[in-house]
Amino acid sequence: MKPVFRSLSFQVALSAALLLIAAGLWYYDITHKYLAIFALGVATLGLLTALLWQIYRQLTRLLTSLQQLAAGQLNQPLVESSRNLGTASINAVYHKLQEAADFVEKLGETESTAALHSLGPNERLGKALLDIKGTLRSYREDEEKRHWSAQGLTFFADVLRGHSDNITEFGDLVVGHLVRYLQANQGGLFVKTEIEEKIYFELAACYAYEKKKHAEKRVAIGQGLVGQCALEKKIRLLTNVPDQYTTITSGLGEATPAVVVVVPLCWSGEVYGVIELASFTQLADYQLSFLEKVAESIASSLATIRTSVHMQELLQNSQQLTKEFQQLSLVANNTDNSVIIADKNGCIEFVNHGFGKLTGYQANEVLGKKPGHVLQGPDTDPETVKRIRRKLQRGEPFYEEILNYRKSGESYWISLTVNPIRNEQGEIEQYVSIQADVTNIKQQTLDYTYKLEAISRSNAIVEFDPRGTIVDANALFLDIAGYQKEELLGKEHTYLLPETEAGSPQTQMMWDNLKAGSFFSGEFKQRSKQGKELWLSGTFNPIFDLENNLRKIMMFAQFITHEKEKQNDLTGTVQAFAEAVQTFDMMPSGKLKKANALFLQRFGYRRREVSQLTLADLVEDGNHVPDIEAAFHYQNNFQLPFTLITKSGDKIACQCLFTGIRNLEGQLSKIVVIVLENHPKPSLANA
Repeated sequence: MKPVFRSLSFQVALSAALLLIAAGLWYYDITHKYLAIFALGVATLGLLTALLWQIYRQLTRLLTSLQQLAAGQLNQPLVESSRNLGTASINAVYHKLQEAADFVEKLGETESTAALHSLGPNERLGKALLDIKGTLRSYREDEEKRHWSAQGLTFFADVLRGHSDNITEFGDLVVGHLVRYLQANQGGLFVKTEIEEKIYFELAACYAYEKKKHAEKRVAIGQGLVGQCALEKKIRLLTNVPDQYTTITSGLGEATPAVVVVVPLCWSGEVYGVIELASFTQLADYQLSFLEKVAESIASSLATIRTSVHMQELLQNSQQLTKEFQQLSLVANNTDNSVIIADKNGCIEFVNHGFGKLTGYQANEVLGKKPGHVLQGPDTDPETVKRIRRKLQRGEPFYEEILNYRKSGESYWISLTVNPIRNEQGEIEQYVSIQADVTNIKQQTLDYTYKLEAISRSNAIVEFDPRGTIVDANALFLDIAGYQKEELLGKEHTYLLPETEAGSPQTQMMWDNLKAGSFFSGEFKQRSKQGKELWLSGTFNPIFDLENNLRKIMMFAQFITHEKEKQNDLTGTVQAFAEAVQTFDMMPSGKLKKANALFLQRFGYRRREVSQLTLADLVEDGNHVPDIEAAFHYQNNFQLPFTLITKSGDKIACQCLFTGIRNLEGQLSKIVVIVLENHPKPSLANA
């Protein structure tokens, strides 16, 4: 209000001046009384006029500004001065309206940070604007969540629409996309499966799972969080995750997730699987709602895949059965084996061409009859016949070998395989019998049996299992070693060895090689029951089954203890002889090979030096050295006198005895020379 007061003061001062002038005039001329009154009136009227004019002008300006403000044409605030009354209030309204307009304009921006300064939160307009902002933000967030869910459902619909018929590929695709879309860290898909009429949920696919978490990849219904979720068919949320439940591995190490959510995959009331997700961040309600919706789509796809896989299996089984039926028909009509189909009473309903080739009977001759009544004869084993009847009565499949007779009366051996055919109620409707002629095999087996018996009569035989445990021994071995068979069965192979041999590295290495499939041949020691040392010469033979797996190890050997004792006696005799006389060996060409210690000591040579010498190098010059090799054409030993020279040059008069050593072909392989020194006979005087 100061500008107004200032304006009034100016008018009052002006009026006062006029009054003073009027008073002066009054004093000046008292007689002019009316003139003074007139002057005073004029001053007063002028003051009022000026005051009213000033007020009019102020009101006119304010009214104009208010009209512009109301019309929205006030583009800038008014200039505030002492002559402009009310401009501050208009400017305050102007600034509030401008702030409100700016605030409203920015409400549409998603990242808007607009705030109110002129408008207070307690003012109605300010509060309304702030309420609008909050409402718009909430609506925008809800819209973003709805858009995120709708976009996710559309995305997964496209993913699921192009799924594979392979459960593993489907699971890898779904789990990977789901973990990434929810910005989780890891996940796994458990698919419902039935094993031996029990329901399990088996881990079919996983994404970034720590390996220890699911060492057990199969979860029973009701077991753990996954099994409980499948049982209740409700989503399970675990926000307080135990340390040992699972860990998430990242570039910073391993840590326990903040939340684990397990979602059942339900479709039409049936659980087809369970998805388990783990994340460092909590999942919002709208994300959980999205999971429940997308789980239905995944479950529907799993049901479709399962139906498709089942149909494919049925188709494959049908095709396989058709193929097998065609193959069986082809085999039955073209095989040399005999095929018989009999009814539940055992009477023949069908025979193939192979039956006619094997037996000589035509189909019309045997239909309605039992095979045994047609094919069995006087030498057929009655015990085998009884055994076959018992198995037929029990409805068991079986294999037997039996002697049958052809139509011509000729006997033959067959291998007989019989399988009962049952209906859906488990009742026997037919029997299928396949017979093969094994007469030649039987004859070969008989030959092998006779050969093995002959070998067993002349060889000691011990049988070991793959671990080296004794499982059998023949009579020859038991008689010589002094054991009863029961004493050996179940014993380790080391039980037969002397104590010095049982734990030796050579024995261990030999059995390691045998167990690895290597053959061993040679001489080896064992012990009798009385502890006597036994020497054997023979082989250890690994025996393999049809799959090339080690089945057993057979020892075939002959006892050579007596020969070994003779050899030891001979070796001792030769050794004693070698220690008593000087000898050396030489080639038929005259080149020396080796010499014994007495010779080396007497003649002063080393062993390696001897191999560089010839007989002529030892004989004194002038001694005649005959063609030794030629001499052995006529005789195998002879004696020659020589004077031999030692390494130091001493001369020794000797008698050399030459003995030829021949190989198995009778060829001269080496010559053994015995050196006997000529000592002078003592005289009577010396005696």
